[in-house]
Parts: sequence; structure tokens; C-alpha cells
Amino acid sequence: MSYIENTLAPAWRSFYALYAAQRAQALSWFLRLNPRERRLVVGLAALVLATLVWLILIDPAWNTIRSTKAALPALRTQAASVADIASRVRGLKRSAASHTQGTLPTEAELKTSLQQAGLKDEEWSLQGLADDGKSLTLKFDHAHAETVLRWLDNAPRDWQLLVANVELTRSRDADKRRVPGRFDGTVTLAVRPPAAH
Repeated sequence: MSYIENTLAPAWRSFYALYAAQRAQALSWFLRLNPRERRLVVGLAALVLATLVWLILIDPAWNTIRSTKAALPALRTQAASVADIASRVRGLKRSAASHTQGTLPTEAELKTSLQQAGLKDEEWSLQGLADDGKSLTLKFDHAHAETVLRWLDNAPRDWQLLVANVELTRSRDADKRRVPGRFDGTVTLAVRPPAAH
């Protein structure tokens, strides 16, 4: 016999002897009870067993199912948002890839890019092209400031253009009060000059 068997065998025998003695004592106690008391003890044991099964097996699974059902709509909304953002990114990449480097975007390309950024048609207009065809100026009217800045951070870089000039001021309402979060003004985008060799 191995060392482990020599060590475990006496421990197992001692445990089993203790278990057998306790079992015999419990059975002797149970048999001394009258039939009504035995039914009460069996019922109580069944109730304790059912409670343990509920607490250990059923309740955690039930709570997990309930919390998953509650979280599912939010997860679906997040998945839809991620899918929408991924679709917009693919559209912008296609637009940038189809654009010839060193040229200005067309008005249709600008419109698509600004719409995908979240600007409405009435918030911007193409003010004009420079005579040399190397720059264009966009005019913004009550445009959402955060959206304009986010677009300025991404779109010119995608088209490999320079932001040559920015003149933006806070929009004002009919009473000449500043409108929070809105811009008026112009942005000029220019073709990036060729790199010197």
C-alpha cells in the first residue's frame, strides 16, 4: 500500500465509524418517536431539503434569468447603436476611398459626410469655391457646435484636406442673446500642398 493509502485508510475508517454511530443513534431516536412525531420530523426534513434546493439551485438561476431579461433591451439598443456607427464608418471610408487625393470633395460628398455626422441641411451651405479650385468655404448657421467640431476633426483628414480658416461664433437668437451649443460662421478647407521631395 502507498503512503497516501496508509494515511487515508485509517482516517476513512474513523470517519465511517463515527458516521455509523451517529446514524444508529439518530435511527434509534427516530424509532422511539410516536407515529405523529415521526411524520412531523419527516415533513420538517423535507421542508429543510426543499429550502436548500431552492436557495442553492433554483433561486440563483431564477435571478439570473430575471436580470438577463431586464438587461436584454438595453443590450439590443447598444448593439443597434454599434451597428449604426459601424455602418457610418464604412460609409465614410468608402466615401474617402472613392475621393481622389489632392482634390476637393463634391457638394454631394460634403452633404453625405455632414449628414452622417449629424448636421441638418439647413445648418450648413456651400458658400463657394476658390478661383484656383484649391479651396472651398462652408457656411454654418445655428449648427450644433459639438457636431461641427467632431466633423472638423475627422472629415478633412479623411479627404486629406487642410482646415485653412475657421471663423465660428456663438449663434444668437432673435433677441440677440447667445444660443448655447450653436455656431454661426465659416470654415475653409484647402487641398493639401504636395510634399516637397
